[in-house]
Amino acid sequence: MRFLYIVTICFAFLMAGCGGGGGGLSTPSLTYNGAGTVTTDSSGRAKITSTSLGVSYEILVVDSSGNPVSGVTVIYSEADGKSIMYIKDGTGTYGDVILIGTATELSAAAPRFKSKTYTKSTDYNLGVTLQARAASTVGFTSNAYDLHKAYMSTGTGWTTDCYTSSELITELQGMSTSKEAVLIFNGTVADTDLQYLKLAGSWFSNSGFSTAMQTRLKAVYGLDDATLALANFQMTCYEPTSGALYEGGIGTVCSITKSSSVCQANNAPVISGTPTTFQKTGEYGFTPSATDSDSDTLTYIIANKPDWASFDASTGELSGTATAGTYEGITITVSDGTDIDSLSFDLTIVTRLLAKTGQTTIYADYDDGYYQKGTDPNFSRDDSTSIVTDNLNGLMWYDIALGSYNAYSSAVTACSSTYSGYSDWRLPTILELESIADYSGTFRTINSTFQCVSNEFTRRLWSSTYNSFNYDVFSYSGGMISINSGGIVPFPYVMCVRGE
Repeated sequence: MRFLYIVTICFAFLMAGCGGGGGGLSTPSLTYNGAGTVTTDSSGRAKITSTSLGVSYEILVVDSSGNPVSGVTVIYSEADGKSIMYIKDGTGTYGDVILIGTATELSAAAPRFKSKTYTKSTDYNLGVTLQARAASTVGFTSNAYDLHKAYMSTGTGWTTDCYTSSELITELQGMSTSKEAVLIFNGTVADTDLQYLKLAGSWFSNSGFSTAMQTRLKAVYGLDDATLALANFQMTCYEPTSGALYEGGIGTVCSITKSSSVCQANNAPVISGTPTTFQKTGEYGFTPSATDSDSDTLTYIIANKPDWASFDASTGELSGTATAGTYEGITITVSDGTDIDSLSFDLTIVTRLLAKTGQTTIYADYDDGYYQKGTDPNFSRDDSTSIVTDNLNGLMWYDIALGSYNAYSSAVTACSSTYSGYSDWRLPTILELESIADYSGTFRTINSTFQCVSNEFTRRLWSSTYNSFNYDVFSYSGGMISINSGGIVPFPYVMCVRGE
């Protein structure tokens, strides 16, 4: 929805001609539609109150000496949550001013010095200084004047492709209109006095336009013929179909940027890294690597992030205390603002890691030798303490066979003592005993990291797992689980474990 207000600001001694009289606020002849009010006073101020945007502006229009200017038309409208102000002098004495933006942006673009004379208790106080018009000295006729102030908010309008100077001129001529146009020159500007330019629409088709524009580009950016030929330009344009700029006679506002990089072909970033995809519950962390040959600033986003994880958009780090589950399609994407690259993976978190049995011979198409499932065993032994650590599952084994016991209760008692400084030893479960078995040979045995495997009596070990008859015993010589049968010699031996 757009609203349009037109107000003419006059000195006190000209108020009679404007439909007002005397000091203080008065309501001159004005045309507007929609909500809001506009009032002016003899000091050169116009107060615009917008109910739709919920703001009010008090605008003071002065000349370069700080004196209020009379006979100036302020055209105000609203579009897309922004205020649009076009301040023009019908006498041609002063250059026009265009302001587009939110109240905060306008306050930054046109701040007003607050003094006792011109300060009122309003939401936003804007100060607009008009500069006397002067014909350009770089090849333009009286149809082209420097524009004192032109402000355009980010994201408005459209962005063109990249052009050489000749292509830029052709593009401008293709936008020829009967209305006026405003050009704003950005980038590295050599002469800021030439940064803003207003053109009559007819000037686009003028036979001297091409030469004049090239002269202008060289003067603005400090170029010569050779460097101009190598330069690239890009435009961001705003062309209203109604509202202040359209009604006031401005057809197009274009911001022209010259940059060493803005028109170069963008090189997409590359993301890499090998995330852990299978692990136990606990702390998880993965930070990808990303490179960008253009040295662009990189940002990251993630899809299908696990609920337990946090994500750093500046580094791409995925971290947290992982809980058991299967998390599919985790995708980390890096962007340089133009192009992206992505890395996807599935993650499985388990409460206990299943080690490979070591079997490599395939006896059937459904055995361990065929599937090769699980994680490679990872054991380490401390010879000074006779402790073997299962680095996958965090278990610690006391690698000493404590003797054979016919009674389960005696086996439990054997693990209740202190060994190598630890007093929380216990009998292992049948699955824990099976996890240290090695099925790679003809006869099953304990993983070679364990030294007590050399003792034949350790081939049968007590477990804490109870079935309907008795506590299970694991037989390493046969790789079988059996129920303890009293009287069978040798009696099962004991090897203790601590941990989960």
